[in-house]
Amino acid sequence: MSTPRLNFERRGRGSPLLLVHGLGASWPSWSPILDELARHRDVVAIDLPGFGDSPPLPGEVTIAALSTTVADFIHAQGLVGIDTVGSSLGARIVLELARRGVGGDTVALDPGGFWTSGELRYLSISLKASVALVLRLQRAMPALTGNAAGRTVLLSQFSAAPWRLPKDVALHEMRSFARATSLHETLEALIGAPPQEGAPAGSTPGRVTIGWGRQDRVTLPRQAARAQRLFPDAELHWFERCGHFPMWDQPREAAELILTRTGSRHEVRWRPSEQLSLLSAVWMGVAVGRCPRREAHFTSLTRPLSRCPPSIDRRSEGAGMFDKKTNVAAQEAFGAAVNSGSLDALDDLVAADSVDHDPAPGQAPGAEGYRAMFTEMRTAFPDLHIEVENLTATDDDVAIAYTVTGTHDGPFQGHAGTGKTMKVRGLQIGRFADGKLVEHWGSSDQLGMMTQLGIVDA
Repeated sequence: MSTPRLNFERRGRGSPLLLVHGLGASWPSWSPILDELARHRDVVAIDLPGFGDSPPLPGEVTIAALSTTVADFIHAQGLVGIDTVGSSLGARIVLELARRGVGGDTVALDPGGFWTSGELRYLSISLKASVALVLRLQRAMPALTGNAAGRTVLLSQFSAAPWRLPKDVALHEMRSFARATSLHETLEALIGAPPQEGAPAGSTPGRVTIGWGRQDRVTLPRQAARAQRLFPDAELHWFERCGHFPMWDQPREAAELILTRTGSRHEVRWRPSEQLSLLSAVWMGVAVGRCPRREAHFTSLTRPLSRCPPSIDRRSEGAGMFDKKTNVAAQEAFGAAVNSGSLDALDDLVAADSVDHDPAPGQAPGAEGYRAMFTEMRTAFPDLHIEVENLTATDDDVAIAYTVTGTHDGPFQGHAGTGKTMKVRGLQIGRFADGKLVEHWGSSDQLGMMTQLGIVDA
């Protein structure tokens, strides 16, 4: 079986450093820290198979196959002994390479593969729902990522401060999911893979550093102890006020960690006086419609890649103002019915054959299913209230970012009332026809709610 060509970006000078991105992303996901790293190192940032501009694997997608492809890339490029840095899925890959004896020093930022079966079950449900919603919302992404409320709801699972992310950062990441040709196969491979194997003390080719965000909601912080037990030589670094992506939430600290924990063959001195506002500055090169590359290649080619990814389509969505107003009015009436408890009104707002792609457990179809679900919610949370923070509408769809609050005074999913309050965010999209809901997709921070109620550990 032939090894697929990998697209990559190379810049800087010094000892070589390989960057491996996470699920749904591509090499520009490192942009918040890429220029700072390139000031000190010869940085090689790859697109994994089926992401960015790299073609998919020719066979089954597995963590082992992805790791082998990266190892083959290292050998083909004459980079034996290169230091490796990975994020999320990429972090698991570089740890697997270190376990195999490939590379040099290793830095793994919030790696996957160290979850329990229960944690993996929750991750599977939440990631699949999030991915489906992101793909469905592509037309509305410029509007959703263009304001702090939309970024907060879209990215709160991944960032501790998503409202601070530049809109171009958020939009590029959301568009990367739509461009990825192996997104679903790789997600299934990540979820279905066996737990990550460890490396006995003294067996890795260089130093191993594992970085973890204290507020990571994807790979939970308690998984860090398991990772360190399996890699006993690893040094564990905690990022405070940080979610799943340290290069988003703590870019300066992330760059410093990478530079100080790699390059053991070539000393790297961190120069605080030279630091810039990384998060706000370096993303200027990946704004919509501009080519972020300096020198992008396929591994089998010697000439630079001559094209940029296609620019985002910003054409008008049409002038169906009457349909939009009707749909928005139906959505607002739905919310009012839930907030007031007047749930019989849902009969006039939900089509009989309405399909919910993300239903509650045991939820019946149509208005009756929604009525039963919200009756249960209002019994558990008598002061339940949904506040819409952002609304975007097309001729067919209405997307909302919202916050739901309530006090847990009644039974909920087998748990007696605790008297505790909850406040979580969510995102949903509804497709309407003739003023009635016919399809629904949605995702909310269920883990955050259960944690606030004390039902699951923080």
